Parts: sequence; C-alpha cells; structure tokens
Amino acid sequence: MDHRTVGSVVALVGFHATLVVAALLSESALTVALLLVVDVVVGVARVLFERAAAGRPAAEPPASDPYGILESLYDTVRDRRGSVRLHPRLPAVSPRNLPYVVEQWSVLLALLPVVVFTLTVSEPLEGGLGLALVPGLILIATRHSLVIRAWTATGRYAAASPRTVRRGRELLVSGVLGCVAVVVLAAAPPTAADVTAATVIAVGVRHPFDWYDCGIRPWPFGHDLADESADESTGDERESDDGGRCVPDDGATGERDETPIGSFPVDRTVARRLAVNTGITYTVVVGVFLAALLGGMGLVVSGSLSVAVDGVLVGVVAGPVVGFPTGAVCRWLGTANDELRLYEDHVVAYDTLTAEVQWCLSLADVSNVETTDRSVGRRLLGVIETVPFDRDVVQVDTRDGTTRRVAPLIDPAGFVRAVDERRG
Repeated sequence: MDHRTVGSVVALVGFHATLVVAALLSESALTVALLLVVDVVVGVARVLFERAAAGRPAAEPPASDPYGILESLYDTVRDRRGSVRLHPRLPAVSPRNLPYVVEQWSVLLALLPVVVFTLTVSEPLEGGLGLALVPGLILIATRHSLVIRAWTATGRYAAASPRTVRRGRELLVSGVLGCVAVVVLAAAPPTAADVTAATVIAVGVRHPFDWYDCGIRPWPFGHDLADESADESTGDERESDDGGRCVPDDGATGERDETPIGSFPVDRTVARRLAVNTGITYTVVVGVFLAALLGGMGLVVSGSLSVAVDGVLVGVVAGPVVGFPTGAVCRWLGTANDELRLYEDHVVAYDTLTAEVQWCLSLADVSNVETTDRSVGRRLLGVIETVPFDRDVVQVDTRDGTTRRVAPLIDPAGFVRAVDERRG
C-alpha cells in the first residue's frame, strides 16, 4: 500500500475521531454536521476533478439531456487530444474529459430531492461553532489531497477512463450518506451523551464508504479499478485521419522536428466572444431549468408560495454560477488555442495549450480550402455586429467528402492563399 494511501486513511480516522471528541466535549451537533457536509462537498469536487484527470478515453459517449442541449457543448472538447498539468503535484487534466464531468449533473440532480427532504424534516441543529472546526478542516483537506497524490503516484488516473476512475454512484452514495448523517444529528437532543451517540452513528454509517474512497480494495459494492479499466478503449489516440502519415514523431510535444512553412493561430478576440456567447446561452438554459424545477419542487413539498419563490431565486442565482463558466470554459478550450501549421506536404491543427496535434491532413487529400460566412447578418441596425464568430471560418474539404472547420484565424485569407500555393 502506498504511503500516501496510508496517510489518507490515518487522516480519515483522525477526522472521525475529531468529530466524536468534538461532540463529547462541546455538545455541538452543528459543528459535527458542518464538518461532515464540508467533507462531502470537498469529496464531490475531488471526484469531478478526478474524472477530468483520467488518462484514457471512455468507451461510451457522455450522457446528455433528453433534448440534446448539451450535445453541442460536448462536441467542442470531446475529441481534443492532450492534457494540461495545473500543478506539479496534481495529475494532468484533459479537456476531452470535461463532458464526463458535466454529465454528473444528472447525479447531482438526483441528490436534490434527498437534500430538500433532509432540510424539510431536519430540526435546527443545536450548539454553536466549536474549536474542532480548525483541526477538522485541516484533516479534510489533508485526506482528499493525499488521495489525489496517492492515485497519481500509483498510476490509477493514467490507467482509468473518466467513467471508471469514479463512478457516478459514488457521488450519489456520498451525498445520501451525508444527508443521513445530518438527519441523525438533527434528531439528537442537545446533551453530550446524545450528540456523541448520534455522531458515532453518523460516522459509523460513512466510515466503510470513506475507507473505500481512500482507495482500499476490495469493496463489496463495486469492482477494482484495474478490472473496470480493462473494458475501455485501448486504441492509439495519436492516430491521424490519414492513417498515421502525418502523425508527429515527437510523442512528448506533438510536433515534428521540421519547422512549419507558416503558422496561423486562431483570433483569440473572436474566440473570447464565442466563449462569452456560449456562457450566456447556458446561463439562461440552466437558470430557467433550475428555477422551474426548484420552484415547482418547493411548492409541491412545502405547499408554500414563499418557499417556491425562494426556489426560483436559487435557480436564477445558480444559472450564472454554473451555466456561464461551464459553457465558456468548454468553448474556449475547444477553439481558442488552435493553430493551423502548414508544412511542405500537409497541414496540422495544433493545440498550443495541450501541445498536441488535433488533426492532420495531407495536402494531396485536400480538395478545397476557403473561408465561409455563416453569420446571421453583418450588423443589426447598422450598429451591433451579429454573431461575428461565424464569419471568416476556415473550411477545409477533403477528397473523401469530409470537412474540417476552424474558428476564425487572425489571417484566414493568408492561410487559404498559402495552402493554394502549396497545392499548385
């Protein structure tokens, strides 16, 4: 067992022991419940990060919504190659895994009725905030960081896909157990003995799952990560569209040794507008959806119009908090860092952020290259430019009938001219 895994288990045991001691000395159910909730929230955030850090492609596409609203967002990053390391001690995250992070909205949505029910049936938690908050928060941060470091060191992230590194049911189980703990603590009378007994029950219910969460195997309700990963795709992710003839020789950076004849980066001003537009779109979609859902749920569960209004307000606030960064980040990662590089006999789409080739075409296979204008209109009332990012989109057609489109380049006409010159 890796020493980091041992450390995370020690931190877990210390955290649960701290909760029991806090309950025994302070009689504060509020302190214990707050620490348990923080642990659940940090754990959910860690699981979402772990999905982004998975090193292998998933065998199945990400789950979308019934109306396909998320499909276009998924398409912006799902086929991106390469990864980015945010910190030397953290695993690299892959843009292509973001759809598998976003798809967990369905699990979090399934938890919503459980959370609403918990808040409805629970009595106000007794006691004030105690000194146990400080060591408790430190132990929470220590445990989750050690889990990430242990799984990075042992290669679990590199061996897993975003679907197998952490299953959606783990988020569901963690949330449900957290709600059970809050209900048990809320029901405890404000005495040291009762709060301590409730804490022992809450900790006892969570402890086996938390043990598994640290990476201890085997687990009776799941499979070992190595077994799950074996079912995933093992194809060569670096294979190009022309059978590999254009695949760069340098596997570390994704570049050939030769210098390109010309480099044509995407216009980041246009990419930024596109990202903001996408963020606003998903802000409206998420805000309307959550407002309707939470408002209706509040009215049905409580029968109170004021609770329904509160639910609508929560949805309106959650729209920009959730929808805007999700839409904007996905669109930015899918467009802003592209650079078309022209070589003697082929053209490469290169991602400067991940330092990886995204696709490669031999010039002999290119039938036509041009700029297109798919915008609704140049200007609205002669003042406002409508959808400027759909103008001057570079379109590369191949002899087999496929088409590649790239967001507006800084010099799209120069790229078209350079390709035409190389093609003769």
